[in-house]
Amino acid sequence: MNTEDLLSAATQIKELATPMLTVAVSLFSFLYVRSRAGSSGFIHDRLWRILGGKKDFHSPLLQNEYNQLSDHEKFNYSTGIRFQSQIKINETLSWLQEHNIGLEEIVKIRKFFNSKDISIRKPWLPGHNFTAILTTLLFTASTGVFLLASLPFALLTIKKTDTLIWASTSMVTDWKGYEWQVKPNDCKDGKIEESQLAIHDQMVICEIFTNKENAKYLESSMLTQKALGCMLWAFFGLITLLAARDLLIAKLAENLFERSLSNHPTQETLPL
Repeated sequence: MNTEDLLSAATQIKELATPMLTVAVSLFSFLYVRSRAGSSGFIHDRLWRILGGKKDFHSPLLQNEYNQLSDHEKFNYSTGIRFQSQIKINETLSWLQEHNIGLEEIVKIRKFFNSKDISIRKPWLPGHNFTAILTTLLFTASTGVFLLASLPFALLTIKKTDTLIWASTSMVTDWKGYEWQVKPNDCKDGKIEESQLAIHDQMVICEIFTNKENAKYLESSMLTQKALGCMLWAFFGLITLLAARDLLIAKLAENLFERSLSNHPTQETLPL
């Protein structure tokens, strides 16, 4: 395939991918809103009006019922909590006021809130603490990997002997970085000790210095190495942030759980 054919194929791929991407984004947006709202009445209403249907009901009774339906759907979407009905919303608002808990607090810990029986599930904090600590350790380790990947050396393996080396155009060393090192002058002067390196490894290392094409290969390897290290660091950084956020939400949920119990009105014993 020549360059013209490649450009033509790339253009065709772009032309095909653009509408597919638009459809995918639209579908994802619909599913996201649908999952939060718990229904798709907003789509039905919009299609109805696009096709010429009237916006409002003539009957005040029907219009009031429709407004409540629309409010229920919008409230579910805004809070991210799947309330079964408008009645459950009103009961929840009364329960929150009774226990001196703000709606904005419930929204933050919505995954611990049960909208069916209107209660807060107590989180298991040791599990959330363990996850936060583990992700922090992994992020710390990935930071070390990223720093190593950013060194001006390419981490390579000599295939025949499986020797792991750090290589650049000015020096090659063992993967630990201190047992041995070879420089271009060592190859010229024959100062490489056979006790440190096998003959095959010596030949490969010296070839790194003498072959100019290897410089491009090393540069490409270093770039790929840094990119992978950066991706690994960013991934574990994101996971750590999410774990820390999850821990804060769990702590808030535990606090609200305790408040929901302490502020719950005590039952009085009726005299018989």
